[in-house]
Amino acid sequence: MAWLPAINTSVGESWGQTKVSVGKFVFTWTIENFSLWCNHTSEARGALMSAIFSSGVNDKSKW
Repeated sequence: MAWLPAINTSVGESWGQTKVSVGKFVFTWTIENFSLWCNHTSEARGALMSAIFSSGVNDKSKW
């Protein structure tokens, strides 16, 4: 018969650590023909709108 070591039944402690990184991103884009829109006087100008764009995993961040 083989000899087996005793099983440790004491209460253990567990420790964990989480590291979070914060990234700062700057986006720059060009609005083509902006001066034409800005100087257009024959019609009332409305708001200049952009399509929604996103970033991040699974496009979770949208603006």
